[in-house]
Amino acid sequence: MNSFKVKSQFGDYLVEFKSFKDDLTLKGIPVIDKNVWELYKENSVFKTLNDPIIIEINEENKSLKSIEKLSRKLIQKGANKESHLLAIGGGITQELVSFLASIFYRGIKWSFIPTTLLSQVDSCLGGKNSINIDGFKNMLGTFYPPRKITIINDFFKSLEQSHLDSGYFEMLKIHLLSGKEEFDKFKSLSLEEKIYNSLILKKKIVEQDEKDKKERWKLNLGHTVGHALEASSQSSLPHGIAVGFGMLWELEISKGLKLIKDEDYSVIKNQILDRVSKIEIPNYDHEKFKQALLKDKKNSEGNINFILFKSIGEVTLKSIPPEEISEVLSFIS
Repeated sequence: MNSFKVKSQFGDYLVEFKSFKDDLTLKGIPVIDKNVWELYKENSVFKTLNDPIIIEINEENKSLKSIEKLSRKLIQKGANKESHLLAIGGGITQELVSFLASIFYRGIKWSFIPTTLLSQVDSCLGGKNSINIDGFKNMLGTFYPPRKITIINDFFKSLEQSHLDSGYFEMLKIHLLSGKEEFDKFKSLSLEEKIYNSLILKKKIVEQDEKDKKERWKLNLGHTVGHALEASSQSSLPHGIAVGFGMLWELEISKGLKLIKDEDYSVIKNQILDRVSKIEIPNYDHEKFKQALLKDKKNSEGNINFILFKSIGEVTLKSIPPEEISEVLSFIS
């Protein structure tokens, strides 16, 4: 797979594909997910890291408190405006380091080695970061892409099935959004080809709309319901799987509101169910689910904004007044 560059107003950045067998020189102040460190600290590549900062990764730690702790550690290390951070981990590691890099000395360089399938196929690209506040997801954030992204497929060997499923649904999402040809092609691609193609497809969107003002809103498909499901199940569901259920339930809402033809509805549903039917949905609090929908950061003018299906490759933004939410949710009950 060929490396490629992503155009950005912050400076173009490189996406490269490597393996542990390659000559990898890791530069910068390393900030590493504790789980990744425990699994790979004896790896020859990781042994070259100089005094890494090891962080506990969970949804609760995606907070201002964690940013404050990391800031103190950087100050203790003598970091300055010329420093370069190196994030090694999944999406939460990425968001913490990216957010910190965007505000430390008003912005310092950072690079990213994503270690989960979800972060490799989706979140690594586009420069978004966000942290939670008072139990609500992604309320504070900036746009601040890394200088380089290094995809190392060797990390797959240590991933649990739930993490593979999580990445799968984000890959399916971007292929669904990209039209029938890409959607049909998705089924026959190898995992490595799915990763590469997902990034190429997302690159086209984020280069057109880096600040999330136009086309990029489509990438929130599955996320309105998915985020509410995460919040109401105490974050027991991996993000990508929540998005998978989110796409399925938003598909049902699309049908209930008569936005999608039966033929496309069946094709999309069968593809999502092929994976999601093997996953047990956790218990979630229905009232908290509804409240999370009402607090979703994508809402506007007091209405709840859903990304809904019209066909394979075509979605629409539908604003639902709060007083109609119970009727809409009846389509997925």
